[in-house]
Amino acid sequence: MFSPSIVFWSKLAHRSAALCLLSIVACGSTSKDAETPANTAEPEAASGRHGSGLSIQSEVGALNEGQVKDAFNKSTDGMLKCFRKGIDRLPYLSGSVRVSVRVAADGKIRAFMKESTLGDRETERCMLGVLTSRSWPAPVGGKEGIAENEFTFDPEEGARQAVSWSSGDAGKNFEKAMTALGGCRRSGGAGKLSATLYVDTDGSVKSVGVAGEDVNTEQAADCVVKAMKDVKFNSPGSFAAKLTIAQ
Repeated sequence: MFSPSIVFWSKLAHRSAALCLLSIVACGSTSKDAETPANTAEPEAASGRHGSGLSIQSEVGALNEGQVKDAFNKSTDGMLKCFRKGIDRLPYLSGSVRVSVRVAADGKIRAFMKESTLGDRETERCMLGVLTSRSWPAPVGGKEGIAENEFTFDPEEGARQAVSWSSGDAGKNFEKAMTALGGCRRSGGAGKLSATLYVDTDGSVKSVGVAGEDVNTEQAADCVVKAMKDVKFNSPGSFAAKLTIAQ
């Protein structure tokens, strides 16, 4: 049986070169923690900002929303460090992510990018590692609980942004990329996938980020990165382009 859902909203301030707005969906709890401001201490300045739209939605077990907020807040510094490492390689790196953390009753933690426009698998993997290394509350009344949060990362100050591309800009090999994405989705047993690419000036794929609608996204992600890097697109001109495709 599924637990009944109780929905409520709160706004919490949390800065780490960012403003964080959290909205919470939890099962089986009406704790006042939802309206308690998160820690507002500012860590070492970093380029970018992260914003949050936190939600806890329990399918088979409830998670303590206060402990989940605490776990996400304590993950912020680590995620920003991942982002800083990413911009060392890709100065134009930016985007938003929605992470999903699955907490099993036996303590096993799984996480995946439910949505992402970062465009860099290495940075995404680093962020997921930060989340899975944290302590999360055990689900109550079921086998698994789900916690989700959104973060937005702005580009480094003064960095030139990648050119925004549509499918029409990519050229004739766009369909090849779509076919490859679908193949990875099926072989990995994943649901709908999206890939965000940075395309270099010669049309080659510089970096790839992957997101999907279920936990099998992680099984398909490496396949997607390899497949996208085998595709040659149009040249974007004198600067890199950014393209998102979904299948």
